[in-house]
Amino acid sequence: MTSPLLYQVLVIILAIISIILLTIRYKNKKLTTFSLFIIIIFWLIIISIGLFPEETTIVAHFFGLKRGFDLIFCVSIGFLAYIILRINLIMNKQNEELTKIIRKIAIENEETVEEED
Repeated sequence: MTSPLLYQVLVIILAIISIILLTIRYKNKKLTTFSLFIIIIFWLIIISIGLFPEETTIVAHFFGLKRGFDLIFCVSIGFLAYIILRINLIMNKQNEELTKIIRKIAIENEETVEEED
């Protein structure tokens, strides 16, 4: 086996640091077990791609793509679309909660103003 290239070493270091930081967030109860599991699997896949980039071509052929980079690109776009969808859903939920809180405060303030008059 040839010595690892710089990007391979960087990918491994980045993945290890990310997994450590995620584990700390999980211990502080800022991350669910499911999220931790999914993200660790994601980083393990990234490590695999970094260590064995030629293997992505084999997987790409299985999905009907010509190059491994095409597969990585398509998966990345799908992953980013999923993340955008999740962020949008979270923002909508927060907006609904914020609207309920503002309405409740407005009603309480109106009652207070009426009592003062």
